Amino acid sequence: MTLHALLATLVFAPFASALSLLSSRAEPNSSHSAFVYNTAYGNITFAVTAVKDVGDLYFHLEAPAQNSWVAVGTGGGMKGSLMFVVYRSLDEKGVTLSPRTTNANVEPSYDDRLPCDLVTSDGVTNGIVFVNDQDRYIVNGHCKGINQQFFMGGELDFSNHNQSFIFAFGPTDRHLHSDTKDASIRRHTLYGHFQMDLSQASVDNTDGVSNTELSVIGDWENRNAQLTNGPSKDRDWGGPIHSVMMCGTFVIIFPIGVVFLRLLDKVIWHGWTQSIGAAIICIGAGLGVWASKQYNHSKNFRNPHQLVGLAAIGLVLIQLTFGLIHHILWLKRQRPTILGRIHLYLGPFVVVLGAANGFLGFTFSGGSYHNIMYGIICAVVFVALAIALFWAQRRKKKQGKRGRTMAGSMGAEDMQREFRREEAYEGYKQRDSILGDDVVNIVSERQKRESKRLDVELREIPMDDAPAYDNGARPVRPRSMV
Repeated sequence: MTLHALLATLVFAPFASALSLLSSRAEPNSSHSAFVYNTAYGNITFAVTAVKDVGDLYFHLEAPAQNSWVAVGTGGGMKGSLMFVVYRSLDEKGVTLSPRTTNANVEPSYDDRLPCDLVTSDGVTNGIVFVNDQDRYIVNGHCKGINQQFFMGGELDFSNHNQSFIFAFGPTDRHLHSDTKDASIRRHTLYGHFQMDLSQASVDNTDGVSNTELSVIGDWENRNAQLTNGPSKDRDWGGPIHSVMMCGTFVIIFPIGVVFLRLLDKVIWHGWTQSIGAAIICIGAGLGVWASKQYNHSKNFRNPHQLVGLAAIGLVLIQLTFGLIHHILWLKRQRPTILGRIHLYLGPFVVVLGAANGFLGFTFSGGSYHNIMYGIICAVVFVALAIALFWAQRRKKKQGKRGRTMAGSMGAEDMQREFRREEAYEGYKQRDSILGDDVVNIVSERQKRESKRLDVELREIPMDDAPAYDNGARPVRPRSMV
């Protein structure tokens, strides 16, 4: 070797090595296939190496950590897919890899029979890493013996030139951090489909797997893969609508119905308002049952929120039925009923029970941070309602002071009819609080004078036929006495 050649080798050899290293990172070798796509949240990267002789799959996953979870699954849909679900570990520095399956478009369940774990060899990083101005999930996984295994969604075949995969991002308004592999996850907010040529990512045995190259962070380009559908935005509408309908009815609509009856004396408006509220409750309950079936932690209906909710719905229907029957009987008989008494005291209990169950519901769904605002709304509404009812009661007592004037201008029959109307619909005695004891005494004295003048015995129950006239009473048919 000449002196010039030796000098050239010494000078340019380090640069050649550096260029070779950069090239190896920017251009993954032929034993890798990689799907890289820029979503609304940031890039998702899924690179794989498949081992033919033992059927193992090594993969590298990168995704934005602002989402509560991310996942990549085999097949063209959720049903039967083998999904690699990733979320933050309990200390929020590492990641938890959870292999899951499902037989429908519902929350997938962890399957401990699937041998998928994190790769923890030297030089391999797993966790939350700040890359390209954002925190990202960095996951390097290893699944054993899954080649040509038939999952319900289709076969995973390392020789397939167009192997289908799906990917999904969890919501950003939920904070999930757990070391358990069966942690509950909420419905995805973004999902899509892609295909990958696994034949280009296959090696004969594990000696051909380079975990160092496969675990490179942030330097991947799309290779032997393409997006086939999406990405599509999604949202869990069932839970929020259920919350609005149930909480809105117990905290807003039912109290409005109370105001119509107690403050405005609008019986018909009260009935219609509470009936509409009961209908909304039934629709919201059906929506809640449907939403419960979507998640593993709620599909068996064992949580206190679900049990209390079903009990509250049953009591609402009983309350509505009792109120309707009481009103019909009042129209016919004009006197109190036992159903009216039950309706009077059962109503407040049902409203408070339903409103309190809202706190259990937000906690059960993982949205306990909503309890603060919900508690403020409940406090404002119920305090205002209590003040309004107290004012209405004071107003009725003041009306009692004006009862003497009313007694002087109204006949005994009219006064008695007014008393009976109040007593009958309220379902309990309010005569004293409305018009006062003096007015009752005035009416009683008028009845006695009328009886003495006509010399007719008073009867508690009117008769169909008028009583006979004796002792020279005037031949005038007396008015019916109630």
